[in-house]
Amino acid sequence: MILSNSQVLALLELKKLPSTVSFQRHGFVLESDSRQQQGQQKGWRVLK
Repeated sequence: MILSNSQVLALLELKKLPSTVSFQRHGFVLESDSRQQQGQQKGWRVLK
């Protein structure tokens, strides 16, 4: 599943995204996917 920056922020109730390429929350790993970037919005791949 690929989510945008705004979707990740809303879903995880974050004020800003970590500056890392990947991070873990609630048992899931979120990885930045630069191939899915559209403008200012990165794509975030969700892994379990």
